[in-house]
Amino acid sequence: SHKPLENLKGRNDYAAWAFGMIKEGTWCAVDPPEGVQISDELSQRALATICLSIERFNYSLVQNARTAQEAWRNLRAAFQDSGKYRKISLLRKLMRMELEECNSVEEYVDEILTTSQKLQEIGFPINDEWLSLVLMMGLPKRYEPMVMGMDASGVKWTADWVKSKILQDVTIDGSSSGNVSGALAARPKKAMKKKDNTSIQCYKCEKFGHYASECEGHSKQKHVRDEKSSRHRKAALLAVHQSNSVPEEWILDSGAGDHMCRTREALIDAGEVSQSIYVADASELAVVASGSIEIEADVNGECSTLDVSNVLCVPDLAVNLLSVSRICKKGYNVTFTSRSCVVKHESTGTIIATGREADGLYKLNQFGQSSACVVRPSNLELWHRRLGHLNVESIKRLPRMVLGMDDLVGSMSPCVPCIEGKHQRLPFKSSGRRANEILEVVHSDLCGPMEKTSIGGSRFFVTFIDDASRMVSIYFLKSKNEAFEVFKQYKAESETQTGRKLKCFRTDNGKEFVNKQFEDYLKEYGIRHETTVPHNPEQNGLAERMNRTIQERARCLMFNGKLGKQFWAEAASTAAYLINRSPTKGLPVTPYEKFTNKKPDLSNLRVFGSKAMAYIPKVKRRKWDAKSTPCIFIGYSAYSKAYRVYNPASKEVFESRDVIILNEDPAAEMEPARNTIDEPLVSFTNLSTDATIEEVNPGSTDRDEPDEPVIEANDDQPSDQPQQPCALPSQFAQELPMRRSERERRVPDSSIVSTPKTVPSSLGSNIS
Repeated sequence: SHKPLENLKGRNDYAAWAFGMIKEGTWCAVDPPEGVQISDELSQRALATICLSIERFNYSLVQNARTAQEAWRNLRAAFQDSGKYRKISLLRKLMRMELEECNSVEEYVDEILTTSQKLQEIGFPINDEWLSLVLMMGLPKRYEPMVMGMDASGVKWTADWVKSKILQDVTIDGSSSGNVSGALAARPKKAMKKKDNTSIQCYKCEKFGHYASECEGHSKQKHVRDEKSSRHRKAALLAVHQSNSVPEEWILDSGAGDHMCRTREALIDAGEVSQSIYVADASELAVVASGSIEIEADVNGECSTLDVSNVLCVPDLAVNLLSVSRICKKGYNVTFTSRSCVVKHESTGTIIATGREADGLYKLNQFGQSSACVVRPSNLELWHRRLGHLNVESIKRLPRMVLGMDDLVGSMSPCVPCIEGKHQRLPFKSSGRRANEILEVVHSDLCGPMEKTSIGGSRFFVTFIDDASRMVSIYFLKSKNEAFEVFKQYKAESETQTGRKLKCFRTDNGKEFVNKQFEDYLKEYGIRHETTVPHNPEQNGLAERMNRTIQERARCLMFNGKLGKQFWAEAASTAAYLINRSPTKGLPVTPYEKFTNKKPDLSNLRVFGSKAMAYIPKVKRRKWDAKSTPCIFIGYSAYSKAYRVYNPASKEVFESRDVIILNEDPAAEMEPARNTIDEPLVSFTNLSTDATIEEVNPGSTDRDEPDEPVIEANDDQPSDQPQQPCALPSQFAQELPMRRSERERRVPDSSIVSTPKTVPSSLGSNIS
């Protein structure tokens, strides 16, 4: 059901009302096709619809009308606003709109977009690029650095893009945001008109325009900056190159007006400066030099060299300070949370530095610091990565719902892959009631085409979400035409597993769902097909949100695992696997348990993208070959008790039940294959869907082991996995010489020698 149309009030809402009336089903009585005779019954029904859709004070315009056409003409003549004067009035309002005259940035953007919409409704064409320029035209001068950065980015300007940039800009505009520090400055009020002081002469410097008390040469407490020299220094804060790091810690200070260091030796191109500064306790400290400095920041284990200019050397300073306001003026955003901070490029979003909270101060994470300064991931952070960057609240609820999960300790620091992969502005509104039975309602949506073909050759994915349990099934497609076949597969599998029948199928109006073949199949099995009203995707909001969640989780998995975009299908499949085993709102259990009545076991979970070693079966190797091969963990098998791994050397994906996870830190470098491995071997011990992992003595890896079942290459790979043949790496596919006989060999009885049970106490006693 669609939202009811509001009654017509007057000129301002006529255009929207007239468009909405087309959906009432009697439009042909108002604008009949040529040569078609409209019956009196239909005309009277249309007239009644019009009368019931206007406010009472407009009844005088239609009370004398005898037909729907006559009533429509009267309303159009009274309210259709296509006059030149109206266009001029709205256009004048649009061009004169300024941010300083509005209470907030949101109000400014909304006024411009609303006014432009009114112009379009009365027949005035609005170009999208022109509207984006109008949005920028009303901004004050403090936004000029942002405008120049956007202009240099090379991105085509659109109204939506400019709108998002304006709303996201918090450091220059100063609007509040819960965890963003724009030097902690409040939004400046509209400046009052200054008094004309041009005729006033200072008796200290004998210059006009200020009083003696305002003279910079009179007060030593004014901070003196050498603007001339600063113009010749480097304008950029960041330059990526190699250099020696500064040995002392740096503090990110929102109250400091300048960058300051303690040692002159740290400065590059130092120049003599004779001035002083005042600190918070009113102490006066001498500034002896000024120059640039290079700091090696640690960003997720990688070195990012910061080239900081205009640094003052203050020997008596207790700590080195980085001025947040100076950083923001260079085109960077600084985001503070209760435990850390992030410095990010405003235009590109590139993270150039991170910091941690310690004793009330935010200390810069420097590359090459001692281990005491490096914060190791807590148990909570490790499970956060294992669960595909699930939110902390759901992670804390999960141990009560699953098996194989350790007690959670520690706390979470800001996760950069989460920020990069999930950053969003406004959530979807909550939908209506939830189905009571499994398969009572199933939502579906198709996503794609993707910018990069997956390693299995897919360009799309389609999801099916059970409304009652929120259980999601994902399938990967090479074209939209495959949607019908995977739906039949999903229907057969889900009905067989649950013993229930699918009753209602809810989708959008995409041609992959709305076609004769699909409709005939649904009618044959008595399945009601509910579709959304055109241009109202919110009516299928559950599927829309699920696809967004899968993409966000998959994006986080790829970012954290440092994998390319061709792994999107593997990441999406893993994301869906983890979503089914994660808490969801409105249910006391996980979707997997609700759908299958089985509690999921998470002891097999590992961090996506981890470096691993996969066991090579004896039939695939020679006598002295290595018994395992380096690979990357990229997910879980849907239909067998195995991990999915990727061999970078042969560029193949295969499934293996015997995998050693070398390091659950994707940033770690892959070690070459060795004959001995000190890490515990992991292997699956049962055939249930949720794998159980147990540790085996590493020493047992050197003996001849029995052959284990291996998933060979085949063309019948499950559809909900990326369409990549499951094959072992090509280096093991070579033909091997005939092996020895498999018959059992026994030692003859004559070769058995009896020995005494007692152990000799010494070599001498043994010889004698």
